[in-house]
Amino acid sequence: MFVVHELLSTQSRLPLTRGERVSLIESLGLVGCGALAAVLVIAFDVSLRIPGHAILRAVPPIALGLALVPRQFAGTVMSLSALATCGMLYRGGFEPVGAGAMTSLLTIGPCLDVTFSLATSRHVTAWAVKLPVLISCAMAGMASNLLAFLVRGALKSSGALKPLERALADWWSTAIFTYLACGCVAGLVSGLLWFHLRPRPPVDSQSNGATTLPGSP
Repeated sequence: MFVVHELLSTQSRLPLTRGERVSLIESLGLVGCGALAAVLVIAFDVSLRIPGHAILRAVPPIALGLALVPRQFAGTVMSLSALATCGMLYRGGFEPVGAGAMTSLLTIGPCLDVTFSLATSRHVTAWAVKLPVLISCAMAGMASNLLAFLVRGALKSSGALKPLERALADWWSTAIFTYLACGCVAGLVSGLLWFHLRPRPPVDSQSNGATTLPGSP
């Protein structure tokens, strides 16, 4: 549990991780990023009127947490922090967000954990090896928003949503594309913000930060 994730640690722009044991500042970083994601989704509704756009506010802080603390299951920890923060915000008087927005907020962390684990498996395809972070972030964003689409669609079909909501037949034909597109864009932008496109070269601690080139003594 929580061992250093090699792919994330070598491609992060700003890792806090320095050892095998999880430090206090790492724990605070994960909790803070999860809380920030919840605040952005609940308290800053920009009303773009694009189905599935809430994930655009959820992914960047969660991806930032993975860049700061590149450990396995870090995404799941941030989702739990986001869930706790949602409870506090609702008790403080904030209006609940839609089921789709809440689903994407709470599932993006585990989805990132899964896609980054797949990116380091021996069965990963050659095209994914070239840009593993961007592809993993995009896949996680789309998977999370697909779950959000299914949850919201199920509620619409059951009649649990407000009567003024768009009818299911009128909604799903466009929403499926906007949900997937928003998830993909959120993942790609977050990957570009917080991660290098290629792993950083190893640093020789005995050469005052000079990189060690292949074949050099």
